[in-house]
Amino acid sequence: MQKDESRKNLLGSRVTFSRTWEITVKNNKGVPIKVNVEDQLPIKTISDMDISKTEYGDAALDAETNILTWQLHVAPATEQKRQLKYAITYPKGQIVNVN
Repeated sequence: MQKDESRKNLLGSRVTFSRTWEITVKNNKGVPIKVNVEDQLPIKTISDMDISKTEYGDAALDAETNILTWQLHVAPATEQKRQLKYAITYPKGQIVNVN
């Protein structure tokens, strides 16, 4: 996983923190592989927190756990990339761990 972009907006009484992750799976074998890649969208830790602008392509989302699953079939000597994007908005002055 690679952190591709992070941006923090402090306008008004709320803070918006945007993040983009790029996930790369590379097959160095001489045969095709099947790989399940899992990641998790942020979970609300305070009632006045919003998680929006979520983009996760062809991943399946478990709405109860916020876990995303990509089922990849990677050909020999190739790689596949997937992106995960989200924005977290919360009240200014509130301490929120966004990592």
